[in-house]
Amino acid sequence: MDKSVKKISRLSIAAITCIFIGVAFAFEVISLQKGYEDHNISSTSRIVGLCFFAIAIIIGIVSLVVIKTNDNVRGTGFAITAIVLGFFLLVPLYISFSIANGINKIRLYNSENREHLQVLREAVIQYTKDHNGYLPQADQWCDLLMKHNKNISRETFNISSLPKSPCDFAFNNTVSNQQLSGISGDTVLLFGNAGSWNQSGGPKLVLNSKNKRFFSPILFVGGRIDFMPFESLDELHWINGSGKVDDLVTTGSIRNK
Repeated sequence: MDKSVKKISRLSIAAITCIFIGVAFAFEVISLQKGYEDHNISSTSRIVGLCFFAIAIIIGIVSLVVIKTNDNVRGTGFAITAIVLGFFLLVPLYISFSIANGINKIRLYNSENREHLQVLREAVIQYTKDHNGYLPQADQWCDLLMKHNKNISRETFNISSLPKSPCDFAFNNTVSNQQLSGISGDTVLLFGNAGSWNQSGGPKLVLNSKNKRFFSPILFVGGRIDFMPFESLDELHWINGSGKVDDLVTTGSIRNK
């Protein structure tokens, strides 16, 4: 009795093909092992890879149904392989995508903060030169810098990667209207905090904020820019010559606009 040769299901072949295509697009994920600095993975490649793995799983399942209901086709092994590989490749790729996306957000956040603080640093230096070496008054610092420097605009005080707020930086009010030459270089001058316009205060202003960041960007009087974890903020020099600051100087912003 002759038996017709069963053909391999085209759906099962398509499912396996999707796996290979997905691997090709997702191959760059290996570069995650090189560290943050060498991390140049394309988000589009990850998304495409995720889509192909998901499609492979769906086609594989459909292929199993077709093979079970049609005695003239085979390819169960291909279909199962596509489903298993699709699942075990989809999960780690999705995790790596989430990690990479978080890394990119942090890098953008740090880069933008550093760029804006550099502009504000130059504006503060110019202000002190034109005001006998004195820093601006804390409760008007945004207005004073904008009025005094044409290169400063409202956008300078905002970080685009954060939710919209009037100002994303605050002035250390313990150095308000103080002579710059008499302040230690490691004293905090400006620090990151999403809040009101002309806001000033100390570490508790950040710690009590509902809009906490990845790390708090700090501009020191000496010109250095750094990013500090929240738990370390109260250990910085907020009062000239002292690493501590009392409750009276951490009351938050003074003026809204």
